[in-house]
Parts: sequence; C-alpha cells; structure tokens
Amino acid sequence: MRTCLMLLIISYYALRSNPGAAWGNKGHDVIAKLATQIFYKKYSNKAPGFASILVSKAELLGHLAKVPDVYWKSLPKGVTSDLNPTHYIDLEYVTQIPALKDFPFDMKKFVDSIRLRCEKSGLST
Repeated sequence: MRTCLMLLIISYYALRSNPGAAWGNKGHDVIAKLATQIFYKKYSNKAPGFASILVSKAELLGHLAKVPDVYWKSLPKGVTSDLNPTHYIDLEYVTQIPALKDFPFDMKKFVDSIRLRCEKSGLST
C-alpha cells in the first residue's frame, strides 16, 4: 500500500510539472526525498550509517537535486553544454546489474567501471 502511495505521489508531481515530460523542480525534490526513505527502508540493515545520513539529509538532497534545472540552465551555453551530460547517471554504465552490493563506492573504481561499460563516456584511459 505504501509503495502504491509513493508511486501515486511521484506520478502526480511528474505529470504536474510545467514542461510536459520533465520532472520540474518539485519532481526532482520529491524523488530525492522519497529515494532516501526507500533506501533507508531497504538497506538500513546493510548500510546503517549511510542510510541514516541520507535520511537526515533528505531536505538538502531534495534541494541539490534541483540544481541542474534551476542553476545550471542559467549559466552561459558553453558551460551548460559541459554540465548537461552529468545531469544523471545511467547505472548500467556503472554496474552490469545495478545493485548496492556491486556498486563501486571508490571513485577510481567508479570511473573505471564507467570507462569499461561506456565507449562514449569521454573518460580517457
């Protein structure tokens, strides 16, 4: 029941946003905050410290999730063209099957994983 309610809320805000298919500010905020709750519920027994930090910083993460849409779009075009590819991460480029147990939390492993799985990553060897 709770999952259905979360999906309903997400759908409402996603469809309500100004640009038709975009999430908009509210959508990014809601998704980030809900993600912290879902992560906590699912992984607090496996990563209690990280899960607690995410939940305690839900408001901040909701705010930061809006930065690409709010702040970056106001920057000069030369800057935004460099930032746009970092707007999201395709998890299939990070791990073959996205799962917390396989996620490379070390930055070098993270970059190497993307380099390995994505020819067009722009990351030099």
